[in-house]
Amino acid sequence: MKVFLAVISLMVLMQTDATGKRHKMRTHVRNVQGDDPLLEVEPIPPDTMIGPCSCQCCENAPEPLVAPKCANDIIVAVDSSACFRDHHSKMMRFLRRLVRKIGRTPNIQYGGDETRLGLMQFSSDILFPLHLSSFEDYTNPSTRKGLMNGIDEAISSLGFLGEGSFLNKALNATVSHFQNEPRPQALLDQISPTTPRPVVILMTNGKSHPSVTMDDIELSIAGLQAAGVTVIPISVTRECHGVQNEVWNEGLCPDTIILNKLAKVGRGDSSTFMEMKSHD
Repeated sequence: MKVFLAVISLMVLMQTDATGKRHKMRTHVRNVQGDDPLLEVEPIPPDTMIGPCSCQCCENAPEPLVAPKCANDIIVAVDSSACFRDHHSKMMRFLRRLVRKIGRTPNIQYGGDETRLGLMQFSSDILFPLHLSSFEDYTNPSTRKGLMNGIDEAISSLGFLGEGSFLNKALNATVSHFQNEPRPQALLDQISPTTPRPVVILMTNGKSHPSVTMDDIELSIAGLQAAGVTVIPISVTRECHGVQNEVWNEGLCPDTIILNKLAKVGRGDSSTFMEMKSHD
């Protein structure tokens, strides 16, 4: 309390001293007014006062920078050919966890100005149970939870196809789907200058029907590269290191040459394919 009172006293003292000095100055001015006519002129204060308490310097400050959202168009392509009959349920469980993980990851969550997801099944037929333009281009439902529930329902509808696998046709179909289902211009304007990146997550073993040649696959890979697509291949089974095992006997050993070729599309020469079991 004593300190507080001392501070108040000091402030009053300083104010009184300043008042006295101003009074003496006025008296002196009155005494010399007759000698100097300029003293009778009233000073005109400036229109704008600039000082340490002025905010004028901040009036034209630029808007804070906001990082653009990461816009991706992702197609998950699932090989549903006959050799995966006994693996279908496991592939669906992996797929469900994968799309949930995408939806919960910052900067790539689902939304019209963020990530759109398409689902494709392929064997001798090619189906799109979920298009990139679904949910009104991922704007309705407006919540991420609502979109994830809709995607989950689409996964639940995926049945097993069977028959042979035509990987080249599946790869070509992804390029066509990206081109045929672009985002509306209004949404593109919202996410400018970010350009949506096309990505294919491919669940397969790289095997195809005997009629599909390496030249067919190479031609499809060239089409992916020309379209600027990034490919992330995921092998359904682990790489085989010998012929005396169940996977080899079932014809499920991944074609590592084709999978590694696909892994380099949009990701660089050092990229390799992943294995579903190692991430299951």
